[in-house]
Amino acid sequence: MQTTHHVKQYIAILIILVAGCFSKASAQDWHFSQFHSSPIMTNPAFTGLFNGDVRFIGNYRDQWGFAAPYRTFSLSADGAFAILKNGDFASAGIQLLADQAGDLNFSTLHSALSMSYSKALSGYGNHFLTLGFQAALDRRSIDYTDIVAFDPEPLATTADNNFSYMDLSTGITWYFLPSDEIYVYLGGALFHFNEPNQSFLQDESDVLESRYSLHGGLQFPLTDNMNLLPSFIYNTQGPHEEFVLGTYFKYKLSHVTVTKETAFYTGIWYRNRDAVVLSIRLDHNNAFVGMSYDINTSSLSAASYGRGGLELNFIYILHKKFNASRRMKNRSYQCPKF
Repeated sequence: MQTTHHVKQYIAILIILVAGCFSKASAQDWHFSQFHSSPIMTNPAFTGLFNGDVRFIGNYRDQWGFAAPYRTFSLSADGAFAILKNGDFASAGIQLLADQAGDLNFSTLHSALSMSYSKALSGYGNHFLTLGFQAALDRRSIDYTDIVAFDPEPLATTADNNFSYMDLSTGITWYFLPSDEIYVYLGGALFHFNEPNQSFLQDESDVLESRYSLHGGLQFPLTDNMNLLPSFIYNTQGPHEEFVLGTYFKYKLSHVTVTKETAFYTGIWYRNRDAVVLSIRLDHNNAFVGMSYDINTSSLSAASYGRGGLELNFIYILHKKFNASRRMKNRSYQCPKF
């Protein structure tokens, strides 16, 4: 009987250790392969950087469908709310992000408010330095009732099944548009600089480490109807690193102005030691729809058979002037078209 009791103790300890490892693995941030289509997630300083009044964005990612799927949803809205006489402008945005993974419905709900201030570096409305800040409330939950074990386990009764924490991030970006067809941008961000505790055991065993991000891109014409849009992003968080490099090829089907055109994009990116990302996108005036798929190239491909993650995204920009201010109606700044 004593031996059986020890075996049960060892099983309970093993489950707790596995759960701890799972928490550590989940400490890496969620991400979208098409970081262009999730600008506020890429950098709080991207809040309000677009040609229009209000921007709505929806993102969906379905990863590891061959095993326990990991699904991520994101909705955001942002826009400029004040234009100053010197050409500076201030913007705000909100974002909701939810993901769910595994048989225990491990879930996170991320509710964020972003603010940014863009400083004009020229009098032409095409050269800015932007500083952004984001404050978020994250709520995590898990369903212990689906644990399969020989006996009731201490973990299911002593650990919280949900809790919340504050998450703070900041970023800066620079961009320059010498013409409608050419732009360049470069930015950096620091996420989770308050390093919140995200452990279900509430014992400081799973501190969310700060993530440092560097990203940039440009657009330039190859022909009258085709543009090249190379871009990159580098993230480092604790022992984890990610580097994504690739490009879009943009084919203009019709063009009147920057905000009134129809274009089709094809793109390819490589995420180091992990995946090749293939992407397509269609722009029509103020609506953009994109789709990408990750082809897994890591050692996990032996189990995944190359299957990675499907992403869908949708962007819609309103050009109606909600603000009665004359400066808002007659603003003259220009932004990159991510």
